[in-house]
Amino acid sequence: MSSKNFDAVGEYPGMDDQPMAGTGPYQFLERSEGSYVRFKRVPYQHWRATPEFEELELRFISEEFTRLAALQVGEVHITPLAT
Repeated sequence: MSSKNFDAVGEYPGMDDQPMAGTGPYQFLERSEGSYVRFKRVPYQHWRATPEFEELELRFISEEFTRLAALQVGEVHITPLAT
């Protein structure tokens, strides 16, 4: 979120219906609250680096066993696990 947008909103808006502006190489695509957030690569050469991935999906999986199972079957490509 840009500082201009943050100052206009007055607080962190979270994932509600407030419009958000960013400066990264991905733009917001869609979300399912508590489940996932999807982003799409911007359609231009980003000033810092243009990512190789067309889309990025962040999934919220609270249970470690479920995260491990998703990793093992190829549903996700990276996940935090206890050591």
